[in-house]
Amino acid sequence: MFSNNRILTLLAVFLILVYILGCSGGRDLGVETPVPDGTIVLVKKGDALGAFVLKNQVLDSNEAAEYTWYYRTDGQATFLSDEAHLFQQGEGKTSEVRRSDRPFTHIEFGPFLIGWSGKRKGEGWIYYERFAGEAVAPGDLLICVTDETDIEKINAKEGRWIYKGSPTDPGITLAAGP
Repeated sequence: MFSNNRILTLLAVFLILVYILGCSGGRDLGVETPVPDGTIVLVKKGDALGAFVLKNQVLDSNEAAEYTWYYRTDGQATFLSDEAHLFQQGEGKTSEVRRSDRPFTHIEFGPFLIGWSGKRKGEGWIYYERFAGEAVAPGDLLICVTDETDIEKINAKEGRWIYKGSPTDPGITLAAGP
C-alpha cells in the first residue's frame, strides 16, 4: 500500500494547501501589508473623507489599538491644525462588536467602521468591507494606506493616493481635474 513517508508527505502537502487556500487569517479582506504605528490611513465613504493614525497596537491577551482620527464632509481634503475648527477630530480605542455571531474588532469614528486585528506589537491589519473579487459599490468604504506620518502633509485628494474598496480593486484617485 502506501509507505509512512508517502502518507506523511501527502498529509503535509494537504495541510499546506488548506492553510494557503482556506486559512489566510482574513487576508481576503485585508490591506496588502500590515499597518505600523504612526502611519496615516485615509478613508472615504460617500462624501466623508477621513484619516486615522494607529498607535499602541498590541497583540497579547488584550488585542487592541489606540488611534487619532480626523474627518470632514465639506469637500475639503486637508487636516491642518490651523483649520481644526473646520473638521472633526478625536482619539479612540478599538472596540469589539458581534457580526454574524463572531467578534469583530474595529476602528470607529464619524461614518467610518473599519475592521482591525493585531499582527504584532506596533503593527496591525485593517480590512476592507468587500472581499477580493467582489464588486465595489458607490458609498462603500474606500481605504488608502499612505507612507506619511505627519497629518499636516496630507491632502487626501492628492493624485498619489489610491483608494481601494477591496484587495483586488484597482482603486481610484480623488485628484481634482485641471
